[in-house]
Amino acid sequence: MSDDDLSREEHHQRGRDDARTSNKFGQAAAQSAILINGGAATALLAFLSQVISKGDAIKFVIPWVMGSLFLYGAGVFFAALSLPSASAAIENYMLGHDRLPGARQDDAWTAADERWNEFMWRIRASLWTFAASTTLLALGLFLSFAR
Repeated sequence: MSDDDLSREEHHQRGRDDARTSNKFGQAAAQSAILINGGAATALLAFLSQVISKGDAIKFVIPWVMGSLFLYGAGVFFAALSLPSASAAIENYMLGHDRLPGARQDDAWTAADERWNEFMWRIRASLWTFAASTTLLALGLFLSFAR
């Protein structure tokens, strides 16, 4: 069945269902990215307290840990910043669905696609910062304790 065969109410219901699904996906992606970056930063702080109590190795580990903490924080920032983009994308998708079938929807769909691409870029940036900070931390620990 094409969009032109749907009644206005069916068309609107399809839009609400699409928005609900997209909203759930967006929230889950952002929450996951915040959780892995925030959890890693918390675990790193707990590890740092153990390293500090050991004394001598601290001067070699601190620069690596601080760089990793900064990147984990950037990951949380990107993930949190993605939520308004997802919300704007869903709003624009709904505007496209609210129009009568066959009406000009290009502007709403284009705006929605742009906002969704921003959302996905920010989620990917959050996940890449997690990978980079974990790699940086592993390298720093290896170099510090392999001496």
